[in-house]
Amino acid sequence: MIFILIMDFPVILVAGASGTGKTTWIQQQGLNSSIAYCSLGSDGIAIDATYLTTEMSSINVFSDLTELLSLRVPVYLEVSAQLDLDSLTIPLGHFQKLAIVAPNTNDTEWHRWADRIVVGIQAAKGSQIWRSNLSGQVLDPASLDTLWDELIEGAYGTIQRAKGIFEVVDGRAFHFNYVQGHETNYTELNVARSFKGRPDRFSGIEVVGEAFDQTAIKQTLQDCCLADDALAYYQHQIRQSLEIPA
Repeated sequence: MIFILIMDFPVILVAGASGTGKTTWIQQQGLNSSIAYCSLGSDGIAIDATYLTTEMSSINVFSDLTELLSLRVPVYLEVSAQLDLDSLTIPLGHFQKLAIVAPNTNDTEWHRWADRIVVGIQAAKGSQIWRSNLSGQVLDPASLDTLWDELIEGAYGTIQRAKGIFEVVDGRAFHFNYVQGHETNYTELNVARSFKGRPDRFSGIEVVGEAFDQTAIKQTLQDCCLADDALAYYQHQIRQSLEIPA
């Protein structure tokens, strides 16, 4: 038996190719009013949900559709580009299907699926995707910058889309967001700085492209991560410089 949730407030499925601007469009909808958000198909790598939560006080993030029953605000369900639209099943009585599409495109699977079209930016077309959970890992900033430059400049293969949330040794967390043909957007997240031990919050990375060496990326990323003794040493130095009690 399939149970259908009948909602009395707007529910919008937001789909589109990777990098077209789905999360950015959803963020704009919550600038002046409260909204709810769920990412479908992210496999637990909650980059977009974490970014929106830290940047918007007006958003409720949920992971279970049944939680919608307690909400009375517009709901935006972001659909991963890797999900098959034809087999996507949403147990809601009524919802709108909105697609963010690249400029100068028509008659794509997104056009045929959607009730409404919004033009975004040029999309990534890669069929290979790699995700990794980095929660608890703290990275050396210089090594992270080198890795990111190598990544988007093609040292590991063709990268069309990359995004991540990274913790660095001075206690800050950053959101990196890259789409091929555009500069990387770097955002320092509005979270408490972590000066002692490993942070208890999400971090992770997602890469989309063609024929890239994910094993090499994973190894280089691991090399950027600080061991416990190195992390403790640097955090001690930072606490002393900022006159924070041990």
